[in-house]
Amino acid sequence: MAFVVLSGCPSSGKTTLALKLRQDFLARMADESYTGPSWEVVIVEDDIGVLGRTVYSESRLEKPVRASLLSEVTRSLSKRTIVICDGLNYIKGYRYQMNCAAKEAGVRACTIHVATPPEKCKEFNRTRAPTEAYTEETMDALLMRFEEPSSMARWDSPLFTVGWDDPSPPFDDIWLAMTSAVKKKANPSVVPNGQTATDTIQTLHSATSTLISHLLSHLSLSPLSPHLKLPSPPYPPSGLNLPQRTITLSELQRLKRQFEGIQMNGFKRGGEGVKRAGWGEKEWAEAWVRFLEVQWGVNEEEG
Repeated sequence: MAFVVLSGCPSSGKTTLALKLRQDFLARMADESYTGPSWEVVIVEDDIGVLGRTVYSESRLEKPVRASLLSEVTRSLSKRTIVICDGLNYIKGYRYQMNCAAKEAGVRACTIHVATPPEKCKEFNRTRAPTEAYTEETMDALLMRFEEPSSMARWDSPLFTVGWDDPSPPFDDIWLAMTSAVKKKANPSVVPNGQTATDTIQTLHSATSTLISHLLSHLSLSPLSPHLKLPSPPYPPSGLNLPQRTITLSELQRLKRQFEGIQMNGFKRGGEGVKRAGWGEKEWAEAWVRFLEVQWGVNEEEG
């Protein structure tokens, strides 16, 4: 139904606002004069786990947290819920991803920027329990990296700015935006083509993953083997020709992402992608083999 993204510096008061916002939404729906539908109001927070806020001190630790938060948001979005995302959400590209998720789910979305001065954020942070506080170094780094929401950016609009000491946040305007604003239509680039069946995508993933498993097992015994024999069907009887060099798992994962990305983009654009949407295991397996051989320059037909 609706999606609210809170954005603000660390210790700016986002959680406090999220709780007030949830209480306000529930009170409006419980009012006797309210005649509209009743929605569940859900607050989704970043799961920092046992590491606490130290996850924000290193990029390799923070990225999984952001990915987990986006996944939880995506699962929670529906026509029956109002989802409030309580997180830093300080990267504009990440807010764009969330906005795309809202469009795909067909729900209204808005951004609320909790505008708290950096010095006040640091003051609030010092009042937290040691296990809940950011270190001074992490705090400074996050304040420096913070990308403030802008009403000029379509993924941040409509944008509401709330001061940390605002006695009367614009809850009326936010409620109106969540219940009456025109829903944004998803761009073609984020809408899966209607002819792309879920089982087709699963088959694509299965074909690429299975070949990698066969190849890794083979390479563990013969690291410089020039050829891999594969089960046929679904793979071609000729198997897979290999380059005369070491093949790493990271390279295979990169090529897998590249191949699957090309196919997914094809689905969204239509044309030949629509035809491939009806492919089965045999077609995907053969296409994956051809793709690898071309990338490695070992395609006998090409050479």
